[in-house]
Amino acid sequence: MNGPINKQHEHMYLDYVNNFLTVSAFAQYYGLTEDDALDVIDSGRANYARSLFQPSKTFNLSKNKQ
Repeated sequence: MNGPINKQHEHMYLDYVNNFLTVSAFAQYYGLTEDDALDVIDSGRANYARSLFQPSKTFNLSKNKQ
């Protein structure tokens, strides 16, 4: 459940968090209604939170058995 739309919403959510003070400004910048902007922000927030708790593919924290 991590398709291109979900990734786009995640990036937009991070853009909102880092660069906008209001949902209204975010919505205007992206050409969305405020309701649609809130949906994107909620979706992006959920995707970002999920990605934080997925097992890492680059680090193996278990001890190697030899």
